[in-house]
Amino acid sequence: MCIRDRACAGQASWHEFAAAALELAHAAGLLPRVTPPAAIARLSQALAAALAAPKTLERMRELGVEPAPPELASPAGFAAFLREEYERSREAVRLADLKKE
Repeated sequence: MCIRDRACAGQASWHEFAAAALELAHAAGLLPRVTPPAAIARLSQALAAALAAPKTLERMRELGVEPAPPELASPAGFAAFLREEYERSREAVRLADLKKE
């Protein structure tokens, strides 16, 4: 899905400019290391509640940010999203024959 940033309305999107076959996504999330599962569950619930608050949603949308859909907002969903993005990016690098310099 391509969503044009209002601040860049007069510029070509990445898709239009160079990469019709490549989809780029961005995400932000918490990646706690060595954290007990119970603590991760509580943190996830608290974060979901905060992100569902009307004032938070309003402010995020003012900033051009859309919260993740529910299937990606859980720890397992976000981990699956990251794995999928990693594999897709790795394949794009391979197809473009990009090399480390």
